[in-house]
Amino acid sequence: MEERKHSAYVFDSYRVDAEERQLLRGGEHVHLTPKEFETLLVLVRNCGRVLTKDALLKEIWPDTFVEEANLANNISVLREALGGGGKDNPYIRTVARRGYRFVAPVSELPAGDDAVGGNGAGAAETLIEKHTLTSVVIEQEEQEAEPVGAETARLLLPAAKTRRARLLEVLRKRRVLVALAAVAALLIGVGGGLLWGRRLWLKSPPGFQQLTFRRGLVASARFTPDAQTIIYSALWEGRPSALFTTRPESPESRALGLDDALLLSISRQGEMAVLLKAQVSFSTSGTLARMPLEGGAPREVLQNVSDADWSPDGRELAVVHWVEGVCRLE
Repeated sequence: MEERKHSAYVFDSYRVDAEERQLLRGGEHVHLTPKEFETLLVLVRNCGRVLTKDALLKEIWPDTFVEEANLANNISVLREALGGGGKDNPYIRTVARRGYRFVAPVSELPAGDDAVGGNGAGAAETLIEKHTLTSVVIEQEEQEAEPVGAETARLLLPAAKTRRARLLEVLRKRRVLVALAAVAALLIGVGGGLLWGRRLWLKSPPGFQQLTFRRGLVASARFTPDAQTIIYSALWEGRPSALFTTRPESPESRALGLDDALLLSISRQGEMAVLLKAQVSFSTSGTLARMPLEGGAPREVLQNVSDADWSPDGRELAVVHWVEGVCRLE
């Protein structure tokens, strides 16, 4: 993917500062996470070009397996940050079954140039004219028609505007229906709450956030003592169980380098109890081992163990131990 090196990119009232890694709107900072900003920067640097989803994933998350859902989430956040409008956002367009395109005219500021539009030289004017032509024909590309010339695009603009007006009218009516349905559902919900008791309708449902996106089974998961990191054991793509670490704010997981192991518990002192060489069947069993969170080789403790958990002070382990076919709690 071609990457033009400039310190900043300007479109309308927005400025994408590649050196400071921030988005400004009218001089005010617009909050974006690092990966959301990286997505915007790649789109702006390749304005007017269709970027496939695979190309964007490789550029934004190099050497990392990430689901397309993360890219779609970044695009949704960027559209909201750039004025909303969803798929009708005037800056980022979806190209059906291909990817995304940044369609707004962009002025590129080289390193050391702090000018923001206004009195730009002829180079900026030429660039704006080129991207304006690209935005004219995008309606046809999104309908998967053959590329058309500028003259044909100008002839098609009235019909395209009429279709857009009809679409907006349908969307407005749909929003009204959705709002009415929401009000009706709210009234029904309130009535049901009054019938079944105040306690039921005052309770808020729990919120859930997906942290893993691979195919397989998560066998167990625990928070570390700082409550900011999650350690889990999983069997991905038919492979043996292994240990991984992730954080709630990140879609990425990192392997801890311990294969054929199941996580059982984590103590307050930051020590893991793991099951090595686990035989997963109707009743799981293996070798109990202790392992520090900072890394290092596990220290084997006891064989033929089915489960274990740390005491509240983190000094002792309660163990489910198989002895001569009898399951004992030790």
